[in-house]
Amino acid sequence: MWNYGAGKVDSGTLAIMNNAMIPVGLMINFLIWQETPEWAKTLTGGAILLLSLWVHKTWIISPSAVRR
Repeated sequence: MWNYGAGKVDSGTLAIMNNAMIPVGLMINFLIWQETPEWAKTLTGGAILLLSLWVHKTWIISPSAVRR
């Protein structure tokens, strides 16, 4: 499924979401095995990923490409 989705998005979005697997893995580790993550680092990393996705969608991709 990852490869199918990778073909449907641009390279910037793919790179950002590929890096998002790390915080998602930490959250799954917390939910299943109750390992305590370093919340400040995990939330900061997640916020940076969301910010980079927003910047990519807002300023990097042209508005006409988003409407397609």
